[in-house]
Amino acid sequence: MFSALVLLVGCAPSGIWMLTFPGSESRTSSEDEEVSICTTELEENFSDGYSPTASSGGKSEWVQTLYTRSSGSAMFIETKATSGGGAVLVMSDAIFPGVQEGGEWVFTWEVADHVEATDEHEDGYRYFYGEDTTSTVTITFKENVFADATGTLGADSEAYIRWEESDEWDPEQTEPLLGQVGAIPSATYLVYKEDGDLLPQTNLAEESDCDANDCFIQITEICPAQEMDFTAKRVEGNEVMTYHEWKDNAASSSGGGVDTGF
Repeated sequence: MFSALVLLVGCAPSGIWMLTFPGSESRTSSEDEEVSICTTELEENFSDGYSPTASSGGKSEWVQTLYTRSSGSAMFIETKATSGGGAVLVMSDAIFPGVQEGGEWVFTWEVADHVEATDEHEDGYRYFYGEDTTSTVTITFKENVFADATGTLGADSEAYIRWEESDEWDPEQTEPLLGQVGAIPSATYLVYKEDGDLLPQTNLAEESDCDANDCFIQITEICPAQEMDFTAKRVEGNEVMTYHEWKDNAASSSGGGVDTGF
């Protein structure tokens, strides 16, 4: 037993593995307090506009209940040692470098995207859109003596979106692409109150709608990692042929239950 422990400590996992995920079930009701795994923050500088979320209360006469149950799922991965004492994990067509942390291996990959676009008119109107998104997939893997390997699969994400637009402009100069109402999607996120009614907030060309020369809306959404536990069995056979033949067959057994974001 001592020799087996020595063998596992410090050695990268190597081989083809069948990962098995347990099923799940849940029941939610409209009477329950709404809880989101993600945190969303909205910032804006409209003088009268605001998000209706906090003031859209009220009690419905209906109670809606949702019950879901999913079966377990399975998929294949391959792991190999790399030079320098590291390891690599291949899942479908995605590659995850790994390092050993304590008694387990941690494989991660971060995907980051940045997009920005601007429209400017010679008369002075300006529109800007910017988006930054980051997602990180993390897989932990631990070989156990005389038992199946175990681990977790999870992903977290962050999204940052910002719109900016001139508060006032001459619509006669910017038509037909832009008339009396701006391009910033304020009506999607904000409302204002008039005579007791809530109306969509827009940015009008010839009115001062914001607290600065430019109007803006900014959304930040952070979703922490939601981890799924799995057990793993080593698959015997020709590793090169086996993995290339089996790696894309996860959907046939998982029913779409495993989503790595790739």
